[in-house]
Amino acid sequence: MSSAKRRKRLYLAIYFSIDVISIVFSMFMAVLLAEHGKFEFSIHYLYWLMLNIIGVGAAFFTLGVYKMVPSSVSVVDAIRIIIAAVVVYAANVVFCVVDDPITLSMVSIFALLFVMIAGVSRFFPRILNSFNVALHVVTKKGTRVLIVGAGKSGGSLLREMQNSAKITYTPVCFADDDEALVGSKIGEVPIAGTTEDIPALCEKYDV
Repeated sequence: MSSAKRRKRLYLAIYFSIDVISIVFSMFMAVLLAEHGKFEFSIHYLYWLMLNIIGVGAAFFTLGVYKMVPSSVSVVDAIRIIIAAVVVYAANVVFCVVDDPITLSMVSIFALLFVMIAGVSRFFPRILNSFNVALHVVTKKGTRVLIVGAGKSGGSLLREMQNSAKITYTPVCFADDDEALVGSKIGEVPIAGTTEDIPALCEKYDV
């Protein structure tokens, strides 16, 4: 078996386990909140639990939620989670109609809590990575450089320098011969002058 397949199976096992724990927690909290802090075990809750484990697993698997790669989740993945949650919520509403002890308020609280936990568990690695990149940009110190050209290539070079831990350069300003751009910024880095101004800019920005 290839390492990619092993990694996918590992993600599937981890996320399914997280989902089962999230379902149990969300159901417990839903009952407590709906019943004003009271919880008495009932066989109906066990049926409800089994319904949601099977329903969530089937919906998430069918919609490709378990195929997500933590480091590259996107808005499309968030939409998949929401659609799956709506499907599961609909099944829960039907269940609460046919099973008396399970109320609509329990189902609604459960669905809200679960979709929040499911979303956070998928997007947390991406959020953490973005935070680390932002922290790296703020704290990064290296050789101060001036970028010549503030077009697409210059912007791409700026982002690469700011986001890569391997690059030890800190862009402090741009120089571009398009005078209409002078005085504006790309991100927080100013387009400070034209190429004729480079000697003065190097002195001003300590390049």
